[in-house]
Amino acid sequence: MPIAVIGWATTTLWLPLLFSDFTPQQQAMVEIMSPPLFASAVLTTHIAMMLTAQRARSHFYLAELLSLICMLLALALLAYWLPKAGIEVTAWVTLLRSFLVASVLYRLSDSPAPDVITAIRAHNAWRQLRAMMTGAALQKSNPVVERYWSAQGPSPGVTLLAIAQTTITAVASVLERAVCVPMAPRIARSIAARDYAEAGVLYRRGISQILLVVIAVGVVVTLLQPTWNSLFNWLLHMPPAHANQVWCFSLLLLGYLLVGAAGPVVVAVFYAFGNTSTPARVSTAGFFVGLALKSIGFLWWGLPGLAAAMSLGHLFNLVTLCVLAELTLHQHQTHEG
Repeated sequence: MPIAVIGWATTTLWLPLLFSDFTPQQQAMVEIMSPPLFASAVLTTHIAMMLTAQRARSHFYLAELLSLICMLLALALLAYWLPKAGIEVTAWVTLLRSFLVASVLYRLSDSPAPDVITAIRAHNAWRQLRAMMTGAALQKSNPVVERYWSAQGPSPGVTLLAIAQTTITAVASVLERAVCVPMAPRIARSIAARDYAEAGVLYRRGISQILLVVIAVGVVVTLLQPTWNSLFNWLLHMPPAHANQVWCFSLLLLGYLLVGAAGPVVVAVFYAFGNTSTPARVSTAGFFVGLALKSIGFLWWGLPGLAAAMSLGHLFNLVTLCVLAELTLHQHQTHEG
């Protein structure tokens, strides 16, 4: 919450820097939408924590069904209010959706009361959390870098890239929930039982399954090219030139899709060992590699170069994590032997 308050209070400072090409009216619109979006971000962190609690109990479907129902409700509200109230209403609908999901998950998690004293004394948890937050803070700032460069591109490039990225992120989320979420507890149990060979088989199987799906998605998107423009014109009333850009971005972001879906299953291996520092260090290195790639990609090839660099930067993270996971599992197998 303090981070969200600071972000909201300093909106007038970072807004002109990150969105320098926005008109004063557009910047004012972002400033109006910031308070509900920052509040929604606070609730989202609690949602993630309570979802983890449900998954640890092997309660997968009810929590996902709740998210789906609230999403459908939010879409219905947007369909009704958006034409009347303008784009700003989306921020308030987002906050409402987060509030509903957080409230129900809170009850499903047995309405836990905050335990500040125990939290302060949990020194081991704080040590792990510091490493995770360092890497996560940089990794989660990737969209800031991407928005900065995309805002420098021709209009409406920032919107078209965001549409492709949002779609890819949604697909990655579905794949991650379908493959990685059920597999993470199995990996943890295998490592707890010192069956490191089984843990390796599980995480490799997860990556292989997601890779096959990503290849299939790439084939489908490629085959849809002849009808893609008419499809987007029918769905979003988008001109053919803009729809073709979204098609190009979607193909270039397939690496981003693979990593977004498969990355958590590799990270689960390290977390099962109680190792939060290695993924954090890889994320930190990946951020700076991605920063260089995105800058070079945009300056060399514009928005398509930025999209390609986003995939390459994330692939660097995944490959590095896989190599380190293999070394970690091999070392423990050798030690146990």
